[in-house]
Amino acid sequence: MKNYAVVLAMMLMTATAMGQTSRREANIDVPVNKNDTKINNAGSVKTRSADPKKKTYETRDIKHVDHPVPAHTDHYASSREFRGGREVIHHYSAPPRSREYRRIHDPYREPVHFNLFWTPQLRFEYIALYPAIAYYKYPIGYRIMNISAYDAMHYRGEIVNIYGRVYEVYYSRYTDEYLLYFGAYFPYHDFTAVLPGEIARQYSPWPERYFEKDYMVITGLVTQYEGSPEIVVRSTEQIRLY
Repeated sequence: MKNYAVVLAMMLMTATAMGQTSRREANIDVPVNKNDTKINNAGSVKTRSADPKKKTYETRDIKHVDHPVPAHTDHYASSREFRGGREVIHHYSAPPRSREYRRIHDPYREPVHFNLFWTPQLRFEYIALYPAIAYYKYPIGYRIMNISAYDAMHYRGEIVNIYGRVYEVYYSRYTDEYLLYFGAYFPYHDFTAVLPGEIARQYSPWPERYFEKDYMVITGLVTQYEGSPEIVVRSTEQIRLY
């Protein structure tokens, strides 16, 4: 009976030690092969020196090809497809006035009698349009705010109506997207509306001419791309001209 108790105690100690090993910290080095090479989760490989008396390690960085780091990790980053650069060629003598100056001296004409209220149908619609957001805090009957394109940067992550005047339209043939710049030409614009080609061409065969210099209200989730606010349009119901 005494020997049985000793054996049981040894088994319990072995199980406890194994459990502690399985709950090791994430930054502890784990051997991966017989050459005593260790890799940690920070993306570095550590190789032990050939001399067993020396405990030094040589560190070199490696790239994780199987699990690449996403290009943008911001929760409210824009979901646009066009992310390449564009050549800027303007024939203007000087850049436009600052946003602060234009907000005071050249305000956008506000749409008259334009009201949009939050309903259960609208909530499900915008969850489907922008799957990155699974929950909205707006109560039923809430009136969606009308925000000038000058102030769109302060409403990132919100469903609002952005109104203003389109100054310039840029078309990306690689992604078939129309970028509508409000207030001034790129890169001095106040706000951007990203329209897929299939939506933009429902208004006109030549969207560049149709939307340029026109007043518009864009309803949707305000996101950010390279420091500028924008809304990626997913439906024709999000666009209103006034």
